[in-house]
Amino acid sequence: MFKRRFYQWQGAVTLTLLLALLVSACAAPVAAPEAGPAGPVVNSVGVQLPDDAAPLNQQIFRTTTIEGKHFDVTRSIYETNGMQGTVWEPLVWLDADFNIYPGAADSWSVSDDGLTWTFNLRPTAKWSDGAPVTADDWVFSLQRMLSPEIANPYGWFYFSIQNAAEYQKGEVEVSELGVAKVDDYTLQITTATPIPYFLQVVGFIPTIAPKHMVEQHGDAWAESPETALSNGPFIIKEWNKGQNLVYAPNPEYDGPFKPKVEQVIATILPQADTPLLPMFQAGEIDAVVGLRGAQLTQALNDPALKENLGTYPAFTTFYMFFDVRTPPFDDLKVRQAFSHAIDREAISNAVMQGLEVPGYTMLPGGFPCSQADDPEIRAIQAYDPERAKALMAEAGYPDGAGFPSFEVWTRQGQVVTEAEAIQRMLKDTLGVDVTPKDQERSFFMDKLRAYEIPVGIVQWVQDYSDPTNFLDWWASGSRHSWHNDRFVELIDQARGELDPATRCQMYQEAERILIEDVGGVFIGHPVEGALWSDRLGGQRVSKDGVQRNSYLTWVDVYIKR
Repeated sequence: MFKRRFYQWQGAVTLTLLLALLVSACAAPVAAPEAGPAGPVVNSVGVQLPDDAAPLNQQIFRTTTIEGKHFDVTRSIYETNGMQGTVWEPLVWLDADFNIYPGAADSWSVSDDGLTWTFNLRPTAKWSDGAPVTADDWVFSLQRMLSPEIANPYGWFYFSIQNAAEYQKGEVEVSELGVAKVDDYTLQITTATPIPYFLQVVGFIPTIAPKHMVEQHGDAWAESPETALSNGPFIIKEWNKGQNLVYAPNPEYDGPFKPKVEQVIATILPQADTPLLPMFQAGEIDAVVGLRGAQLTQALNDPALKENLGTYPAFTTFYMFFDVRTPPFDDLKVRQAFSHAIDREAISNAVMQGLEVPGYTMLPGGFPCSQADDPEIRAIQAYDPERAKALMAEAGYPDGAGFPSFEVWTRQGQVVTEAEAIQRMLKDTLGVDVTPKDQERSFFMDKLRAYEIPVGIVQWVQDYSDPTNFLDWWASGSRHSWHNDRFVELIDQARGELDPATRCQMYQEAERILIEDVGGVFIGHPVEGALWSDRLGGQRVSKDGVQRNSYLTWVDVYIKR
């Protein structure tokens, strides 16, 4: 495992749903304190809370989510509602520092050749309807997630499994997929090459579905709390569409991380960039994680908020991408011109008020194998307006003459401010007419997967601490039409390389190809902040001293008196 200097959680694509923590104005109010003598507080699943815990009827944690279409991560994480990581238990748990703990698997081992992972499942585990959770569920779920019929856009995440990519493409039968049941409580996964980071992969997304429910209801199993069974710490108690989602402790869960709170109420918000600070200041929210831009500036300048605020460089990259199959963006000179026309320093310092690190690479600074501080690498896409104009002229569009107007898409409130700044820069430097267009999240992702966005700006947030997480999917064809044979070859070699230095060299060479061929125009890496209410206890502090969220945050946190 490579050592990290910083950490930033994600989920997602994806995973944004787990980062915005907010208000429950549409939900039942927190009750008044219970009368009676002080004493131990024990919740409904038998967990004794810390001595400073509020009475049980006040153990309500308030959060928010963007409403999805269903709860089924095995179909598409981009379409789901939030809290997946605590409703469905992964094989292993990851904390904010990516330490690994037993989850659905009590223990595991890997063969001497590094190819076969054996997971010993907890034999007492049950679904929330009382049915046993067995290796059949895991085999069924992984086969389903990687099937051509489901075509999960996150399938590439598991392409290290033997024949996974081939199976999703319909080139091999399911029997050739490297997933097998040894017995009822032993799961075996075989990878195509040694994958030193494989536990990080299986710990990020809980890719399990109740086989008996899916067989009975089909995809509709995940559209109702009654059938969306849980194997994790929480159950889905209510889905009041357009209003809120309500979660409660799972009485059937006997794993290592039982929750402390009695209820989580997630108010459904219209979009990701809904202002959060007024709600926090009004005492209507319990935490705000992932603060950026103007909201982070406001929090830093407010003495009352600053006391509860932690900031940290995020392992997040936002970048511009193109459909390189069609004119004019099939022309490398056009893409190079765009890369030289964007003043990243101005975006970071003037537009984002210093709360963003200028970006010239896919791997953020401080991330394993990063080249972000290498002057030679930074120069490849550096701001150079004269060079940008010359390249556009060489491509046949002097001062933008004859260049078609186009839209640049963003995803539901993300990087909208940056997109507006880039619009002005492209007009001033290249003479091209750009219209920013913010799109609804699921619509954006559908079009992204279909390569139907000519130009867009999107972010990638770290899922786990390995360069493959940022670079692998450029080789997978899951998001963008850009392709380079040598890049794919290097990524395939690096994935199974066990020597860290050699592995880094391969990833760095691949990343350089991506930058030089302008698969993306890399723009920035944000600084983020997290606010936690004084009424909360139990937050885990990561090794750099910041209270950050992971799946385990939601099972550790409780309400103080």
